[in-house]
Amino acid sequence: MILILTCVTAQPSPLQSSDHLPDDSPVAIAQALNLHLDVINLCVRSTYRRQRTYFYYNQRLDEKVASMSEVSKFSSFSAKAVALPTAQYQRAKSTQTDIPQDYRDTFSTLFDSLWELQLGQNKVCITLHDITSSQPSLSDTILRHRVYELLAQLDHMGQEYGRLSTKMEDMAIQIHSQHSPIGESNTAWINSAQGLKSALDTARGYLIQTRAGVYTESHPLDTTQLNHMLRTLAQNRDGNLGNIRDLGPTNGNSAPARYDQVIRQLHRMIDAYHGARRVTAYAPPAYENIVVEFNQAVEHYNQFARLSAQADMTESPSYLLQTTKEQGLYRVSYPESKAPTPPHPTNTLISMEGYAYNHMVLLLDVSGSMNHPTKLPLIKESVQQLSTAMREYDRLSVVVYSDDAHAVLTNVPFTDQDAIATLNSLSSKGKTNAQKGIQLAYQLAHSEYIPQGNNRIILATDGDFDISKETHRLIKSGTKEGIALTVFGFGSRIPNTKDLEHLAKEGKGNYVAVRRNNSLQAMIKELTAVHMHE
Repeated sequence: MILILTCVTAQPSPLQSSDHLPDDSPVAIAQALNLHLDVINLCVRSTYRRQRTYFYYNQRLDEKVASMSEVSKFSSFSAKAVALPTAQYQRAKSTQTDIPQDYRDTFSTLFDSLWELQLGQNKVCITLHDITSSQPSLSDTILRHRVYELLAQLDHMGQEYGRLSTKMEDMAIQIHSQHSPIGESNTAWINSAQGLKSALDTARGYLIQTRAGVYTESHPLDTTQLNHMLRTLAQNRDGNLGNIRDLGPTNGNSAPARYDQVIRQLHRMIDAYHGARRVTAYAPPAYENIVVEFNQAVEHYNQFARLSAQADMTESPSYLLQTTKEQGLYRVSYPESKAPTPPHPTNTLISMEGYAYNHMVLLLDVSGSMNHPTKLPLIKESVQQLSTAMREYDRLSVVVYSDDAHAVLTNVPFTDQDAIATLNSLSSKGKTNAQKGIQLAYQLAHSEYIPQGNNRIILATDGDFDISKETHRLIKSGTKEGIALTVFGFGSRIPNTKDLEHLAKEGKGNYVAVRRNNSLQAMIKELTAVHMHE
């Protein structure tokens, strides 16, 4: 059974915002619910077309990165921040005292989360525009990773917005069913709305299936059910509408005209599905054409709901719940070659389940010779990529050394991307003083030791340096206490490779000659070296 809720109309009606209705009155509850749904729809109307912009930008970037056959530059990201309905948001917030107390906190939290996601999308768009507006070179691997990371955030935010808006509408229906029943005298409004809403729900189901990749060239959408529903709505039009006042087909305040427009727009949606731009598993431009027609149908339905609250419609007022619009489709993609690790909350590159918690001390040689795209930048890029797959209790410390040594990060969560982003400012200069760096790294490893964890120092260097007997003793002592030392060697002409291999063996770790094609996997191997309770 379709549950029909109150709607607040922009047209003159018995219910105005200046009316002082008692808390928990059916009309006040309905007004509050619909004001919140209005804000969701206003936001979607401003932003749903941006999904296509994300798609085209992502697609072009993938092509450039995959080829890399010539000097390429980033295109400037053009999707800027959009104006959000702040006044309507504040107005909706002011009515939250009318939401039943059992639901109020959860409903308010959902609403605020949706608003924060909109603000977050604006912030990401501004950042993408700022870092690409000068069209920097695509050879900057750190910046390239950052751009894909931001695109992945837009993907995640869009999906989360859809999930939360659905959850909020479901809660609105639940609230109304318990606190705002509609009298039996409103049969015409109820009959009409139930039929229209059922058709909209069926159409929305097609959109959900499309986003899930159900429909393909070999398995196209079958719209028989929706076609049948629309024919029935048209045939039963007069009976459904009853005595609801008809002001003519061109009058925007005519509820019967809105009824007809819902049917017409859903037919157009069906035509868009079967048109020249067939919808396949992932086709954002074609999908957007369909969403345009669906959202128009939703707009006509919502206006029908608004009109139901007016007293001059012949039929007695009935407070119908509006429904929500749909966003466009965007899923972040990566180039077929040299694809960066998806920096997405659902990162599947590595699962840390079953592995001991990590305290990794990254000991970085930042002497001048490490200033090469295949050396220090590779480590920074790998750490940033892995941060999205790690757990809250995995920890990271970073020590850098050249002429001297100092800690850049001390025992921060490996998931703290803001902290890890500070590594981008590291530069290579000076000479190599590895002994001070090793001593400081072991101090941190001892002070932040995780019992039964993976306590590991990774020395990343390309240099020739001397190790004192005292430092050798420190490394051997560390292994007895459960602190391993691994050495990442960079470059093809390391003069003391044998010494570095011996150092890693002494530290009960590994020696790895790191190249562009193995830097990430080398880091993963170290992070998964110890199993839980091992």
